[in-house]
Amino acid sequence: MVSEVRARRLTAWAAGLIGATALLVLAGWLFRVSILVRLVPSLPPVRFNLALGLLGAAVGLWGIARNRRSLLMAGGTVAFVIGVASLVEYALGTGIAVDRLIVGDIAWATIGAPFPPRMPAAAALKVTLIGVAFFAVYLDQWNRLAASVAGTMGTIIAGVSAVALLSQATGVLSDTIRVSGDIASGIQGTVAFVLIGLTITFHSWRQADLAAVLPDWLPHAAATSMVVATMFFWRAILAEEHRLATEQLSAEAGGVARQLSIRFEATTRALRRLGSLSIDRPEDPTAPWMVASAQLIGGVDGLTAVAWLDSTMTIGAIQPQSAATDPTMARLGQLLEPLLPPRRPIAPNQVVGLLVDRPTGPPYYLLAVPRCGPGGCHGRLVAKFDAQPLVEGAVAGTIDGYAVVISNRQAVVYQSPDPPPELRGWTHQADFAAAGSTWTIAIWPRPATLLALRTDLPAVVAGLGIAVSLLLAATLGLVRSSVGSARQAERDRLARAVETTKDGLWEKDLLTGTGNRSEAMWQRLGYAVGQVPPGGQEALWTSLVHPDDRGRVNAALTGHLDGDADAFEAQYRIGALDGGWHRIVDRGRVVARGPDGRPVRMLGICADITEQERADEALATSEQRFRTLFENRLQFESLLDADGAVLEANRTALSYLQGAEPDVRGRKLWDTPWWSGAERVERLKAAFDKASHGETVRYEEQIRVGPDRLATMAVSLTPILNSRGAAIQYVVEGQPVPDGDESEGAMRELTTLSMMGRFAGKVAHEINNPLAGIQNAFLLIKDAVPESHPYFRFVGAIEREIDRIAAVTRQLYETYRSDDENQGSAVATVIADVAAVLGRVTPISGVTIDIDTTASPSVVPIPSGLLRQAVYNLVQNAIEASPQGGMVSVRAWTQGDTFWLTVRDRGPGVPEEIQGRIFDAFVSTKLGPTIGGMGLGLSLVRRSVEATGGSVTVQNAAEGGALFTIQIPCGPRPGDSP
Repeated sequence: MVSEVRARRLTAWAAGLIGATALLVLAGWLFRVSILVRLVPSLPPVRFNLALGLLGAAVGLWGIARNRRSLLMAGGTVAFVIGVASLVEYALGTGIAVDRLIVGDIAWATIGAPFPPRMPAAAALKVTLIGVAFFAVYLDQWNRLAASVAGTMGTIIAGVSAVALLSQATGVLSDTIRVSGDIASGIQGTVAFVLIGLTITFHSWRQADLAAVLPDWLPHAAATSMVVATMFFWRAILAEEHRLATEQLSAEAGGVARQLSIRFEATTRALRRLGSLSIDRPEDPTAPWMVASAQLIGGVDGLTAVAWLDSTMTIGAIQPQSAATDPTMARLGQLLEPLLPPRRPIAPNQVVGLLVDRPTGPPYYLLAVPRCGPGGCHGRLVAKFDAQPLVEGAVAGTIDGYAVVISNRQAVVYQSPDPPPELRGWTHQADFAAAGSTWTIAIWPRPATLLALRTDLPAVVAGLGIAVSLLLAATLGLVRSSVGSARQAERDRLARAVETTKDGLWEKDLLTGTGNRSEAMWQRLGYAVGQVPPGGQEALWTSLVHPDDRGRVNAALTGHLDGDADAFEAQYRIGALDGGWHRIVDRGRVVARGPDGRPVRMLGICADITEQERADEALATSEQRFRTLFENRLQFESLLDADGAVLEANRTALSYLQGAEPDVRGRKLWDTPWWSGAERVERLKAAFDKASHGETVRYEEQIRVGPDRLATMAVSLTPILNSRGAAIQYVVEGQPVPDGDESEGAMRELTTLSMMGRFAGKVAHEINNPLAGIQNAFLLIKDAVPESHPYFRFVGAIEREIDRIAAVTRQLYETYRSDDENQGSAVATVIADVAAVLGRVTPISGVTIDIDTTASPSVVPIPSGLLRQAVYNLVQNAIEASPQGGMVSVRAWTQGDTFWLTVRDRGPGVPEEIQGRIFDAFVSTKLGPTIGGMGLGLSLVRRSVEATGGSVTVQNAAEGGALFTIQIPCGPRPGDSP
C-alpha cells in the first residue's frame, strides 16, 4: 500500500501536469499558436472550453493533494458547469459560443477547421463526471458511498479515454471514427483525461476496504466504463455508415442530375439551331423550319410541339400544325409572360423553363430559348414536353436499387414505380439547375440496397462491448471474491495458528476507541469469554496495563500514529485476574486512513512472553551454573570442536600452563603444551578418531602439568552427537591417578579420621550425661539467687558457659554417630539430620535451610561420619554467616562417578585475602566465643574430604554470599582390591 505522503505527492504531480497542459492550450487559443492546441494535424484540437474544464480538474486534484476542500469544491464546480453546458450545446445541435467571445471566430476558423466548433460529446461527459467525482470526494461524511461514486466516475473517465487514446494512437479504427466529433478531443486532452481518471480511481481505491484485493465498486465501474466507451464507438460507427451511405446516395443523385442536365442541354442546343433557320413559309410543311422542327419532335423524348413566338409573344409558327388547337399552346404568351416580360430586349442566353401542372394528367414542361440570327434576337422558340417521359429517359438505367422523386417548385415530375416508404435519416435530397429551372432530386435506398449499405459492424461492436463489459465485471467480481475469500481463509488460519500458540490478534478503531483482542489472550490472563465486554475490550485491556508502563505504551502508539515510526511496538506488563503480572509484546500498524489522511484503523498481533522470559532466565541460570561447575572442577576439563580444536578449557587445565604458554583456544588439542611427545600425540589422535565414530574412549596418559612435571591422568574423550548421530563436539576430561604411596597415605588418614571421630563421639556421649545434671541443678540455683544479690551477675556467665559446653558436646556427638561404614552414606538422611539439629537455632536467627537432593542417589560409597561432619560444619558456618531472615541452600547430586555437594549462604562472603587459607587450622572469619570461632571446622572438613580422594573449594557467588563446593569420587579408589 502506498503511504499517505507518497499518495498526496503523486496526486500533486498529476494536478501540476494537467494544469500545465490546460494553460498551454488556453495560451495557444489566445495567441493563435496552433501547435499548442493541436499537436497532431490529423486530429481535432483541444477546444477552449475543454481546456477550462481540464484546468478546473487540476485545481480539484490539487485540493485533494493538499487537503484543501475549498479548492476541491471550486475545481469540481468549474468542471461540472462546463461539462453540463457542453452537453446541452451538443444536444441542441447549436453553439452557446461563450468561449468564442474570448478567442474570436478567426481563431476558430484557422485552428479548429475542419472539425466541428464545439466540445466532443465524450469530452463533455467526462468533464461532467469529473465534477461529480469531486463532489463525492467533498462529501466525505459518507465515506464508503463517496469512495464508490468517485471511484466509478474515475474508472469511467480513465476507461473511455484509454480506449479513445488507443484508437487514435494505433489507427485500429478509420480516420473518420478516430476524429469523430463525438469521441476525439485531441491527443493532449485524451492523455489528460486518462491521468485524471487514474488519479481519482487511485484516491478512491485507497479509501476502500484494505482487507479486499479490489474495492467493491470496481467491477461495476469497469463494466460501466466499457459500456460508455462501446456506446460512443457504436454511435461513431453508425455515423460512419451513414456518411458512406449519404455519399453513395449523393453519387446516385448526382448521376441523375447529370443525365437530366445533358438531356436539357442537348434539347436547348437543338432549339437554338432550329431558331437560326428562317421561318418564311410556316404553312408549308416542306419548308426548312417545318422539316427541322418535325425531326426534332421525333428525336427528343417527351417533346410534343414547338412554337415560334415573336417579340409580342404571338405564335408565328407551330409544329405540328395540330398543336395550334392545344389550349396550352394557345396560352403560351400568357403562361410565359411572368417570366419573359414583353417589350424588353431578348438576351441571347436567356433560357426559361416552366413546369405546368394539370388537374388531370401528368404535368408538362415549357422550355423557351431566344431565336437569334445575324441581325440579332427576334422572338423565341418554345418547346412543350410531357415531363414524365423527359425525366424517365434520364433516370432509366441510371438508378438501380433506389427510389427517386424528381420535382420542380411547381409539382412532382417523376416518381419511381412502387417506391418504398422514405427512411428517416436515409433519404438524400439534391438540387440542381437545368433548362432554366431548379430541380430537386430525393433519393433513398430500397430494402435490399439498405441491407447492403448497412453492415453488421455496429451490432458486432455493441455486442462485443456489452459482452466484454459483463465479462470484465464478472471477472473482477470473481477475482475480488476469490482473493477476498482466500485472504479471509488465510486470516482465519493465521488466527487459529496464533490462538494455538496462546498469542493473539487485535484490532482497534481509532475513531471510536473500541477494539477486540483474541480470546486466547484473555484466557491467558484468566478471563472467560463472558467476562470481557464486546466492543469494550480495548478499554478493559488499557486499564489492566501496569501504571508504570502506560506512559511508554502511549508514547510508542502516538509516535506511530504521527508517522515517526513505521510500526507500533511496545513491551509492557498487564494484570491477570489472579493478581499476577504478565509480560506482553504488542506489534501493529495503521491499515486504514480517512480521506484527510487520519488513521482510522489499526491491526496487530500480541504475544505473552512471561513464560519465555522465565525460561530464558532459567536457561541463563543453568548456563551460569554449568559454567561455574566447569570452571571449578579440580580435574582437567576441555571442550573441542568437530576438528579437535580447543573451544574451552577450565581453570584447572589452564593452571597447568602456569601462564608460560600461549593461548590454547583454537589450536588442535594434540598441538597444545599439555600433550608433548610423538607417542602421546599419536595415542590422542587415535582416541579422537574412535570418538568421532560415537565411541567414548578412556585411557591413561601422562599430561604436562608444569614446565618440568608430568602427571598420570585418566583421560576420557566423550563425543557430543547431533540428531543424525554425527559428532559435533567432544568433551575431554583428565583425572589425576595417584600412585601407590599416595593411596596408602590417603587410606591411613581416612582410618585415623574415622578413629578420631569414633573417639570424639564416645567422649561427647560420656560428658553429655553429667553435663545434663549440672545444667538442671544450676537452673534450681539460678531461681534461688535474687537479682539484688551482689553476685547475681555471675549467674548469667555460668549459664552461658554451661550452654557453650553443651553445644560443644552436642556438636561432637552429632558430627559422628556410629554407623555401618560398609553401608555408605544415605545422602538425604544425613543432610536432613544435620538440618534438623541445626534447625533448633534457626528460629532465633530467622534463617531457613533449603535442601535439594533430587539429583543424588539414595546411597553413595562415602563414610557416613565424614560426610556428616563436613555437612554439619559447612551448614553451621553458613547459618552463622547469614543475615537475619536469610537462606542457606544445600544441593547434592551425582555426575558420572563424582558426588557433588554445595552449601551457599547469603552473607557477605569470604574476603579475597583469606580465601586461599580459609581451610587452614585456626583461620576464622567469625568473632565470638563459639566452637567454630577456633578455626578448626573447615580444616576438619578439608581433611575429611581429601581423605576420600575428593576436594573442597570456596568462592563468592555472583548473587552474593559464600559458595562451598565438595567433590568426591564415588568409584573405587586406586589401590583398592576388587
